[in-house]
Amino acid sequence: FLKKALNAPPIVEAPKVSAASSASALRRAAAKSQGVLRSIALEKERMRALLEGRASGCSKYAKPTSIHIVHKPGEEVAEVQMPPDQIAAILSKEVSDTLKREAGLRTCGPTHQRTLYMGGTVESIEKAKVLLKSVAFHCQFGFTSSRVASILDQTAHASITIRLSPMSRQLKQCERRLALGAVDFKFGKGSSVDVQLDEEVISRKHANIVFNPKKGSLYAQDLSTNGTYLNRRRLPKNRKGAGTLVRLVHGDELTFKAPKLDADEEYGFIINVVRSV
Repeated sequence: FLKKALNAPPIVEAPKVSAASSASALRRAAAKSQGVLRSIALEKERMRALLEGRASGCSKYAKPTSIHIVHKPGEEVAEVQMPPDQIAAILSKEVSDTLKREAGLRTCGPTHQRTLYMGGTVESIEKAKVLLKSVAFHCQFGFTSSRVASILDQTAHASITIRLSPMSRQLKQCERRLALGAVDFKFGKGSSVDVQLDEEVISRKHANIVFNPKKGSLYAQDLSTNGTYLNRRRLPKNRKGAGTLVRLVHGDELTFKAPKLDADEEYGFIINVVRSV
């Protein structure tokens, strides 16, 4: 027993920690935790900024769809070039048939190079170019075959009935028939609007839905200070500050507050085109 006791390693006492060093360690740990929380908050804000179009390298508003048309003046053929992720929509049979009908083209269809070939008179080619430039602008708020076909369709309608399905429990479903003499549907906080929106960020005259009977089409217009959003992208304004008319189609989401990553619901409506005459 004595031998074991003599050969045992010496007992090392734990270093004494002063109250001052202990408090310093706690401060360092708290600072580190605050740094982590700050990084999380900054990342969350960066993602929110990307949604709102405020982040570096991201335009405040959606960027126009890129459509390049190869057409020599006077020739009766043209070729449409687009980004690969959009070419499938413009090359669908529904879209090419609609473009051919509306522009008066003789031929319209895909090529081996995955571009769109158009053939017709010089006038029909020029009309098709105007229609496709309209697609380039309005499809920055969503690019699908059905949306492109709706934008290209210029059929006149005397009236159109829309149903607004709420995306928020604070809003109620409503339905409205728009026709000549009553072509707009107003949203805002003021007393003269059709749908009142009771939120702090809402303007007295916040947004408008406009019907164009000659083209049989609906448009969204931002009249606000804080912005109106179509399919989570902010609607543009011109240099004078007036809201630009952007095409609305069945299934679009029109919201009146900036999209948020952590939101359970969006403050706005889903547009349902019930019928048109």
